[in-house]
Amino acid sequence: MDATEGVAYFHVVACQFGAPDRLEEWQDWYDNVHVPGLLAVPGMRSVRRYDERGTSDRFLAIWEIDGPHVFDEPAYQAAKGFGAWEPFVKQWTISLLERHKPERLFPVRN
Repeated sequence: MDATEGVAYFHVVACQFGAPDRLEEWQDWYDNVHVPGLLAVPGMRSVRRYDERGTSDRFLAIWEIDGPHVFDEPAYQAAKGFGAWEPFVKQWTISLLERHKPERLFPVRN
């Protein structure tokens, strides 16, 4: 079974990290504390992280979730946000996207 089968919602977080001298430490926290904490929340299925090409301080995380009800979970409320790193996170945005039903697949052109 495909890991995204049945997933209809995506929680998208984009941000800029404003402390280049602490970037490695922040990345370590994000990967080893933040991600596992959120993935322990019922309904949080997976996450993919991206770095913006040509920069060292802009990031995107796309969380696959069961639905908006996930945000009401006590575990989500406890794990959300950037914690002590919040003062260093600039220009962040969040979006909740819903997959088209039925899903629209387009062929890849060569």
